[in-house]
Amino acid sequence: MIFSPDVRTELRRITRSADPEEACGLIYWRGRIPAPRITRAIPCPNRAANPLAGFRLTETDRVAALKATPPQRGDKIGYFHTHPFAPPLASAADLRGMAGRSGLHVILDWDAEWALYWSRTGRVRALSLFEG
Repeated sequence: MIFSPDVRTELRRITRSADPEEACGLIYWRGRIPAPRITRAIPCPNRAANPLAGFRLTETDRVAALKATPPQRGDKIGYFHTHPFAPPLASAADLRGMAGRSGLHVILDWDAEWALYWSRTGRVRALSLFEG
């Protein structure tokens, strides 16, 4: 299972609390690609100029989240954002952003249906789409 029931519930809460805007933040995960196990979700402020249509996670907010909720030994750090009114498919802007930030990326819709993407050295690939 990619998400524990608790993490999935938390992601659903984060998604809905940001409504109608996109939410974003960090995820902590373990295991290996292509089947990671996501253990924690930490929301961060969405600093996009238009948070109804996009998201922006700043380095300052990323560092603050890591300090406030430090990862446990063995955790890897990834990213999530939401598409409250659309399926969790990466847009062109999402793909550009992922290419610039290596790691695991999760996109979620309103019901916490999700898609996983992996980015490394400027390349992005979909790992799993529309799973729940």
